[in-house]
Amino acid sequence: MLPTYYAQASPASAAPPALTKLFQHITQSQPHTFFCHLPISAQGKVNFQSCGYCPIEPVSVIALRIVPNAILAKNLPCYQHKLCSKPNRYFYQGISCCQKIDILYQRMAQDLHNWVPEIRHIKQLWGTHIPSVLPNIPASLGCHELTLDKKKHLIHVPEAQRGAVARIYLYMADTYQLKLEQELRNTLESWHELYAITAWEKTRNRLIYQAQGTYNYRIERL
Repeated sequence: MLPTYYAQASPASAAPPALTKLFQHITQSQPHTFFCHLPISAQGKVNFQSCGYCPIEPVSVIALRIVPNAILAKNLPCYQHKLCSKPNRYFYQGISCCQKIDILYQRMAQDLHNWVPEIRHIKQLWGTHIPSVLPNIPASLGCHELTLDKKKHLIHVPEAQRGAVARIYLYMADTYQLKLEQELRNTLESWHELYAITAWEKTRNRLIYQAQGTYNYRIERL
């Protein structure tokens, strides 16, 4: 038998249009991408030629979840067990099932504190890798490529973004009781202490508070 809160959940295969508009509004208050600070136009486009990175056509900005969906869902019954069914009586599990029936997952997946503006290429690199600091990363690399250690499933976070990444990750973990490996939590806590809170974080925190009524206390209490 399903837990009682499952019955309250509504289908959520994608973010509601109203939520997407709120994200766009918050992004336009400080129109640049999260990792590389590439300027975002009023139409939600990034032109790489503006920073000399790569001469390609402008691309659309999308929401990157700092804590990936798979990590949000991994301890939920909908992700671990076959609780969803299709008309042919095929039962399935995973993200698709959580989107369909789990109201807690929907709340986590739609929490604007976890969304940052990025391009698809960076979102694909981020994936479900664990934030880390990898050795011997050339300073010239900057933020344009997020270096991966595929064997250990780690991703190198540029120094300029470590504080913001830590505060978003810790907010999500504390708010939704997500289980983090102790080494990861230690890393995030140290980043939170080491790297100062930025004006971008404060403005974003206040706008999200106005939009959804919650704030990231790691940044400031409202």
